[in-house]
Amino acid sequence: MTAYGNLLKALIDFSDSKLSFISEKTGYDVSYISKWCTQGRLPASKAVPQINHILAECFSHEIIRQHTLIHFMKTFSVQATEESLETVLYELLRNAYDMSCQGRSDTLNLRFLSKQKEITQFFNQIFPEMLDNYQEPLEIFCTLEICSFIRDGLEIFPADWNPAFDIHVKMALDTEALTNDKDDYMKELYYFINSRNYIYFDFYDMLPAYAMNVIIVKNHLTILCVLNENRKILAVTIIEDRVQSNEMLRHAMPSFKNPKLLLKSFCLNDFCLNNYYLNFYMKDNFKILLTKGFEFFLPEISWTSILKMASCQSRKYFSLINQIRITWEEIFEKSTIEFFLLKSALYKYIENGEIIFACISYTMTPEERILHIKNTLDILKKNPNIRFYIIDDESTPMFRRNLRTSLYYNKAKLFLKNTGLPHKNGGPMYYTVHSKQILKRTEIFLDSLKSEPYCYAYNSEDVQNFYEKYQSLIERMINL
Repeated sequence: MTAYGNLLKALIDFSDSKLSFISEKTGYDVSYISKWCTQGRLPASKAVPQINHILAECFSHEIIRQHTLIHFMKTFSVQATEESLETVLYELLRNAYDMSCQGRSDTLNLRFLSKQKEITQFFNQIFPEMLDNYQEPLEIFCTLEICSFIRDGLEIFPADWNPAFDIHVKMALDTEALTNDKDDYMKELYYFINSRNYIYFDFYDMLPAYAMNVIIVKNHLTILCVLNENRKILAVTIIEDRVQSNEMLRHAMPSFKNPKLLLKSFCLNDFCLNNYYLNFYMKDNFKILLTKGFEFFLPEISWTSILKMASCQSRKYFSLINQIRITWEEIFEKSTIEFFLLKSALYKYIENGEIIFACISYTMTPEERILHIKNTLDILKKNPNIRFYIIDDESTPMFRRNLRTSLYYNKAKLFLKNTGLPHKNGGPMYYTVHSKQILKRTEIFLDSLKSEPYCYAYNSEDVQNFYEKYQSLIERMINL
């Protein structure tokens, strides 16, 4: 228990306040407030002034309303008037918080875990709760290789978690495993990123940091891990101390340098405005896996609307979209392009018309969708080097993972797009790849799909025949 926790609990009890009431006023979950009171946790330093002001106001109001000011002064050994009560309460809370922080600096908060059940519970449940409790943007540095967590059933960051603040994680990858693709390494990495699209991950070559075995949450804590010869975690030591954590980070930072960077996350603005899109489409031999809609071969009417939306966001977005449009008009006539489409995503697009074109989230009208299909057919007639591969994702467990991450590949570049972001807050919109191993393995992965029984190939003639056969059904579905 901290001095702050003791005081907060005493004030809650004295004023007969409910935790739900305090939660509503402060905007923090009841579980967080309970931990402040009983488990020695503290609010984040950046947030505590505002929290204390709110608490002081709440407690002051209740004490005056209940006519317990005199009793309050005796109980807490202070002098106050109704006019000064809120200030007195704030000072009590501030001083208690400072005392608690000082106490933490003097004595390390250490925990040691050696039982497998304890280790699993810590990474899968307790660690995310601790991150939530900090209530501020976080930087996390992990020298442990990501797929070792997956292999051992350790979630470390829960799938589909939705933290209130941005979380940036620098994490290790096993380049040897990438090269050999042991146990479908690339697939596991892709699924990991896909299911944790709320986190900004930057992945680095793990070899320079192979022996460190640490996870560091900047300004908050360090996790030291003991591993066996197979990199399985046998024991962990958790050190909750700002000074010690930042000192450990100083030693670990050389492992996270740009030359060792393999895969980097980007927010929408940074990616769209660094010319990556344009440079990507200057190449040839594209392989594109789409998990939402179909943003290519758009009809003229859609371009007009999308450009209008882009101009409303910024002049730079408008310029980018227009440049991509011009570039596409050229490459679609002669480039070799392979599209991999999820059948479920294709059905959804036919029904709702939702696409994400570059940085613009756009809904195609029924009329636009029909024109989109006809424009696609026209382009396919001009370029026989365009092929479609439809993946029956509902018939194979490999794709039953709520995929939201699209892949855009050519032999020189690869980037990923988070198609789930427009419907939630936080997380990266894009990833760029800086690793030849990942490029090569992505190509192998996409090519391997072609021979799977759940993947169906369509050349330009096949697409035309399919549409003629099912035109009435498709158009009825669009116009529902």
